[in-house]
Amino acid sequence: MSDDSDLVPTRYKDQIGRRYRSPHENGYVRRRVIVQEFARQLAIKKELLTTEKVARMVTALDRGHRVNARTISYDLAALRELGRAQSFPNGHRVVVEDKSGKRIYPSLRQAAMEEGCSKEAARKWLMKPGTPNRRGQRWSYYDPPEERPKTNQRQRKP
Repeated sequence: MSDDSDLVPTRYKDQIGRRYRSPHENGYVRRRVIVQEFARQLAIKKELLTTEKVARMVTALDRGHRVNARTISYDLAALRELGRAQSFPNGHRVVVEDKSGKRIYPSLRQAAMEEGCSKEAARKWLMKPGTPNRRGQRWSYYDPPEERPKTNQRQRKP
């Protein structure tokens, strides 16, 4: 069993290590339900939902599930449709400041869509934090570099 078992929602602690045996076995709860409950708990705590956190929780279940971005995205699809989960769960939070105020977006992709510019332009503006662009906006990352979720990095098995 993994040492991250405290990540598993308390309601589903008895599911740790339980394998699917037959359709008639009582008490087995599917991975999708547990992942959605985990996402709800993070939302209540006002924590950022990331693919990395969900992957650690699924690994802590110790049930032999595949842990990759596709299965996690599939599990969170219903919450995304309801607007309770973000579409880009591994994004770095971005702050855009201008005359109308300060806005925080969960990812560069969503910030670019909301501000009506390309992702490439947004990346370029983020490379020069604090300097205004043509629109008079100042773009910067919300979190310091050491606290940002690590994206595009696979964890190697020992």
